[in-house]
Amino acid sequence: MAASGRVNEIEATPGVAGRDWVELGRVLRPHGLDGGLLVALHGDDPSNLLSAETIALRSRPGTIPFRVESAEPVGAPRGRLRLRLFLSGIDSCDRARVWNDAAVLVPPESIRELPAGEYYWRDLIGLVARAADGSELGVVAEILATAGADVLVIRREGRADLLLPVVSEWILRLEREDGELWLDPPRELIAEARS
Repeated sequence: MAASGRVNEIEATPGVAGRDWVELGRVLRPHGLDGGLLVALHGDDPSNLLSAETIALRSRPGTIPFRVESAEPVGAPRGRLRLRLFLSGIDSCDRARVWNDAAVLVPPESIRELPAGEYYWRDLIGLVARAADGSELGVVAEILATAGADVLVIRREGRADLLLPVVSEWILRLEREDGELWLDPPRELIAEARS
């Protein structure tokens, strides 16, 4: 299985970017003096953002849609794919700086279907996480993008969230019909989760 994107809960903003819009990355900083934005993608496939005609940025100024003028890959330091993004109306470094750390969202119709065996991060939200022995670990509430490995946030009733790095070898299977994600992290992490 390969993760290819990310979704967070998005406050509904009728007519702009509702809760179904998909978060594909984050603005790191301005890129150049002409309004370019350097964007770090959450996944390893840039095709959804490269082909998007419209995106929205969500940050302190609000959730604002923009027409995409151009997008191009600019490398993948530390394994994180980055794009340079030009948006209509953002034409200076100062205007770009306002969107530092903004979420980059695309409408759901812009997201391509994945081959069998691959999934988007949004597909994991709300699934019951189970250990290899079938015991319930909690519910996948969120996935955090970090500089190192991404992290599954597993919500547990009455206890602190369980944070597990997203390691492909630890993911046993995804059973969509049953709403379950089966995991096999090291025993020490499971023991800590049960304490």
